[in-house]
Amino acid sequence: MSSCPDLVDGKYLKVADCDLEFVAANSIRVDFPFCPDRQLVRFKFVEAIVRIAISKFYKTRLCDSVFEAV
Repeated sequence: MSSCPDLVDGKYLKVADCDLEFVAANSIRVDFPFCPDRQLVRFKFVEAIVRIAISKFYKTRLCDSVFEAV
């Protein structure tokens, strides 16, 4: 997050919102041999980033569509 200082601005997106999105993405249980239970793997990380983009840009009406927000 240090390379994107404008991502968490405190107005539209807070650090707690990012934490909730990562927890929500990691709570999905997938039974694959290379997907450990309590670790964030690649597809869960991408899901968390997409959730953050939707939360910051679409839900706050900074963008008109979900596709534009992502």
